[in-house]
Amino acid sequence: MSGLPFDLEVMRLAAQYAHGTPETCAHRATARSRICGDICHGGLEIGHDGLLHLQMRVEACIFCQASTAILMQLHQQLEKTVPTIDKLSEWDGRYALLAQHEKRHGCILLPFEARSLVLMKAGIIS
Repeated sequence: MSGLPFDLEVMRLAAQYAHGTPETCAHRATARSRICGDICHGGLEIGHDGLLHLQMRVEACIFCQASTAILMQLHQQLEKTVPTIDKLSEWDGRYALLAQHEKRHGCILLPFEARSLVLMKAGIIS
């Protein structure tokens, strides 16, 4: 890693994040970090095809943005509960890169907390 608090690959991942519109969804939830102030808004629509259409909007650091970008690509394949950093790293090597920043694990998991909250509100998990 470079001397920066993050590396260019984290910046590339974060650049893939695109704001969703969770406020237009039937089911909505917000997760907030008490440590750093990150906010992650999640929204969910259940399609006629049974697929879960997730929308995310974050007001957050580069690590939360990067994690959200990956989550949006993988959410249909992931378990419904909030995973551990180790489990995420096994699923996708991009999370292994983010996991190297141990002090930012809360930021990396915040989008999953928002996703879990909105799945609870939709009655998909308890």
